[in-house]
Amino acid sequence: MNNGYLINLLLVLLSSFLISSSWPLLARDWKAVLYSVLFTAVFALGANVAFMRYQLIHYDFNQSVGFELSGIPMAAVLLCITVPFAGIAIYQALNKWYPQNALDRYSLAFSNLLLGLCIAFVFFAYTMAYSVVAFVLLFLLLLYIEYRNKIRFMYRFYRTYGVMVLLYLMVSLVFGSINGAAFNVAHTVKFTVAGVPFENYALLFVMVLFAVYLFEVLKKRDHGIA
Repeated sequence: MNNGYLINLLLVLLSSFLISSSWPLLARDWKAVLYSVLFTAVFALGANVAFMRYQLIHYDFNQSVGFELSGIPMAAVLLCITVPFAGIAIYQALNKWYPQNALDRYSLAFSNLLLGLCIAFVFFAYTMAYSVVAFVLLFLLLLYIEYRNKIRFMYRFYRTYGVMVLLYLMVSLVFGSINGAAFNVAHTVKFTVAGVPFENYALLFVMVLFAVYLFEVLKKRDHGIA
């Protein structure tokens, strides 16, 4: 089996296990989950297509299997769905197992630190398109959620993101490149973690945060809170 499809399968299995363990939480909010995943998938797929057209990402189709969509291998398209779905499943499972939110008082300070790091990356890597896009997206989304959004969930998101990063590291170490994805090194900061450009961790942050934020907003609207 192509490693991209195998990773999708593993994410679906993990999400299914987590959903079964926190079923009451997700069952009542299934519409919020569905729309959050779909909107995030469309956003992620659009970003992927733009990266390809501007030659920031290249896929080796000799290593891919199956159909493609706008030049993106189907396994990579499916990741745009399974990653946010896994993120929400992990988020809700952790909320059920560890409902305390006392550490949220530190989340704003941590977010401010990340905002500063985003500015630094953009300043020093302003000629590197992949870096600029990744950290500008992270900066804008984080700034909006911390200073315009009224729903407080960032501590819970950060622990979810920590789990997602661990999964990403394990996948990268075991499988290496997914579907032969290669990145234009000239447009990155040339710093990798487990063989993956550092920018990808910022984009993973954006993808999961966008999904969790939409889930929280839609969930509250469904319950008549917002």
